[in-house]
Amino acid sequence: MNKKLSIITLTYNKLEEATKPFLKSLYESFSGGGQMFELIIIDNGSTDGTAEFLKIFETQKDNVKVIYNTENLGYSKGCNQGAEIAQNEYIAFLNNDILLPKGWVDGIFEVFEKEADSGLVSASQIENFEYKEWMYPKVMKRMLKKRSCDYKISIKPHFSCVITKKNIFKKIGGFDENFTPAYFEDDDLSWRYIFAGYKNFISHKSYIYHKGSLTGKSLTNLNEIFERNREYFFQKYSDKYYVIADWYLGSELIRTKLKLAKYKNMNVFNKLKNLFLFFKR
Repeated sequence: MNKKLSIITLTYNKLEEATKPFLKSLYESFSGGGQMFELIIIDNGSTDGTAEFLKIFETQKDNVKVIYNTENLGYSKGCNQGAEIAQNEYIAFLNNDILLPKGWVDGIFEVFEKEADSGLVSASQIENFEYKEWMYPKVMKRMLKKRSCDYKISIKPHFSCVITKKNIFKKIGGFDENFTPAYFEDDDLSWRYIFAGYKNFISHKSYIYHKGSLTGKSLTNLNEIFERNREYFFQKYSDKYYVIADWYLGSELIRTKLKLAKYKNMNVFNKLKNLFLFFKR
């Protein structure tokens, strides 16, 4: 990798479940270690020892900057904070509830090299509701082998692991902070890139493992936040019916995927197959 990259990630509690495994996989995924990127961590007022851990971590790594917020400012504001101080040409927004394989960034940068009008480019992701964490390496290997293309165009790439150019992100205006603390900010940013004349892509040469909204699930008023942000999103795009239609279609596909995954996990033959894979490890 010869691109200059600033990686931005947010933390809010979940030190053991998310942040520690994420940081370990991040540094192990680069052959040059921390020399290959700048890491900007935004801690949104953690109370579980995360801030104390990061203060030590910051002294051990020479490529890390940490911003300590006294309260949870949410995803949009936190990401914008990180982007503001990022020093490199490319910025990556990575959730702290993901695991990264070696070379994950190469497939993403390949898209930028081939597509001059690339806006947002993400890795493909393997979800925890479909496959257990221990199955991830084998599933990833199978996905890479059977892929029919190296990347595809997408309205909304996966924001658990997405890269863009800093100058484009600033020109677009960054994340809309009206969606704070979470939900719909990714849909909104994706469409704003498209309306500005850029294309968004998902790489099929990069697969990350997504544990799934570990931080978001800790919010006590999830439904209220979701409904409020949905209303704002619908108002914002009230004159663009296809944006709303795409959101409903995407939501239905997700619900269907969850139902299929639930059925798959209950299926006795699938359980036997997973048991076989477990002992085959």
